[in-house]
Amino acid sequence: MEKLKKKVTIVLMAIMMTMVFFADAQAKAGCNHKHTGRTWIIAEKANCNHTGRKKQLCVRCRKVLLEKVIPKTKHKWKLTRKRRTRYDCLKCGGVKLKNEYGGWSYYFP
Repeated sequence: MEKLKKKVTIVLMAIMMTMVFFADAQAKAGCNHKHTGRTWIIAEKANCNHTGRKKQLCVRCRKVLLEKVIPKTKHKWKLTRKRRTRYDCLKCGGVKLKNEYGGWSYYFP
């Protein structure tokens, strides 16, 4: 029984080594098919403060075909204090305050 386990282990190791070698050789040689991309993957979501990124990948080999920038979204301000005018952004938690001179001050987390 012990000899059988050793033989099976050796065969499995040989198969794994062969697969690793061929996968590495194929990756170095590159793919030899026409790239087709249908769907976009969101790499980074856009929010009020930062732009996002989306990528189009090949269906077969997952190579990045196109990469585009997603523009920032707009703040969604809600009036939270009337006396000293204050608005809070419901999306990012940013704060917009009206100062005594009539201008606006912004604070973002």
